[in-house]
Amino acid sequence: MNKDIFLEHYKREREIARELFSDECVSTADEIVTLLKTKELTYEEAYAVLELSYKKLKYESNFIKLV
Repeated sequence: MNKDIFLEHYKREREIARELFSDECVSTADEIVTLLKTKELTYEEAYAVLELSYKKLKYESNFIKLV
């Protein structure tokens, strides 16, 4: 996949996300990425953090309701 195709695909995904979710949801994703960058993690570590966060939310969803 060349760079132009990748960038176009990313733009489309963001547009779809904006249609499906609130602007706050999309901006929160941007904030999370910014936070990860400030921690100076490798991409592998950043993905691990996101995976652990996902698993924690999934676990806690059994006990709390996010509104």
